[in-house]
Amino acid sequence: MSALPSSLYTSPKLNGLKSIKTSSISLRPVNSSTNTQFSPDGNNIVSFHIPAYSNSFVSPKSTFLSFIAKAVPTVGGQTFRMNAGYPCVERLVIKAGSGMTIVDCDDYHILQKLLQNFDPEYDGHGTLIGDYRAHEGKAAAETRKDTDDVDFNGDGVTIQHNILAGIFSESDAYLPVGLFSAAGGHALEINFYLSKAHMCMSGITSSDTGGFSYNLSNTTLQLELVQLPESVNQKLNDQLMSGDKVSIPMANYRSHKSYIPPGSKSVDITISESAHDLESVMSVLLPNTTVSTTNTQKYGNEENTGFLGGKTDSGKSTQRVVEYQYGHADRYYPAQKVELKTKDQRLALMHAVKNLDLTGKKPYVVDKTDAWKEQFCIVQSFKTSQDDFLNGLNTSAVAAPLILRLSLEAPLTGNAYRVVTFVKQNQTLYIFRGGMTSLTDGMVSSE
Repeated sequence: MSALPSSLYTSPKLNGLKSIKTSSISLRPVNSSTNTQFSPDGNNIVSFHIPAYSNSFVSPKSTFLSFIAKAVPTVGGQTFRMNAGYPCVERLVIKAGSGMTIVDCDDYHILQKLLQNFDPEYDGHGTLIGDYRAHEGKAAAETRKDTDDVDFNGDGVTIQHNILAGIFSESDAYLPVGLFSAAGGHALEINFYLSKAHMCMSGITSSDTGGFSYNLSNTTLQLELVQLPESVNQKLNDQLMSGDKVSIPMANYRSHKSYIPPGSKSVDITISESAHDLESVMSVLLPNTTVSTTNTQKYGNEENTGFLGGKTDSGKSTQRVVEYQYGHADRYYPAQKVELKTKDQRLALMHAVKNLDLTGKKPYVVDKTDAWKEQFCIVQSFKTSQDDFLNGLNTSAVAAPLILRLSLEAPLTGNAYRVVTFVKQNQTLYIFRGGMTSLTDGMVSSE
């Protein structure tokens, strides 16, 4: 008998299945050739078809879009830059091979900015996605941003864009692309609609006021493919043949638009969304009018996509939000309206951090002093606990819209505000026998 206590024994090392193969694949857009360039004024839709790889699964977290972005000025000698994070996608659409729409997210560039603001790991991958706000004031990092600006006006900058909505976001579940119907010749179709240049670019100096655009080249969709043995995949097929289905949990975003007209101080914003498991909602105030040519702008707070409501500026005719509350039927969220009595708007930030379960973490809006006033938004979570239980707000149970009631410090005297609200709802994508798909509201266990 051994003299060593059993607790000191190490676990035996297990040999992995050699029949499991992992490979990285680069897909080219189906609407392009080797030298095709995409631009907002020309070929402005980047479309990918993911094949129904046999016995294979795709890792959503390892899937991303890669491209080389380059400025295209119409006047020689002028220079321009991309906004933080290179937000050049305005709309994202994902469809199954059968034609069913899984994701259709408009105002996607605004959602990207919102999620980057609350990303607790924004400092770690800023260089990959082209967001250098984390390094403001640091000489070496500022040099990296300045170098990107030079390259953007030269041979271009290589950027990684992580897909932020649907089955490719926040999911640990692998996608069994081999089980999708390939009636259209592919398992999934992903379409990226490009943003207008003035919504994602600005001049570097005050004299850069001429016309401008951009183009994307070397555009690829990077996939990590895991191929299982035929015997394992056959068991999945047997389950489908017996009437079972594969369920894939996913989080989906949908945008809703409204307006605050001039002369208004207190308004009710109606958000009509029928969902069984509405997890959270994020509302931002934006300028209703945009300018087609933008010269030098403050990095991360550009004029056309700048978030309003965080401060009052009489010169720009903007007013800060002083109180807000969401309501649905006879319930209110939070139970008592949020009253912003100090100009730092910090109570709204505290409320957002708590609702997004970011306590103790350092996203951009927390880490950077005074960033919140320029990145102000209204956040409310409806989940009662941070788990996979279906415990969000069921807006389909009662024929009543979600209403945001907010008040400004004084009536608007300038242009109207555009209010964009993103609702995040949990859904489940089912794959049935024969590869047909169905999308159901609510999250279910995939076990």
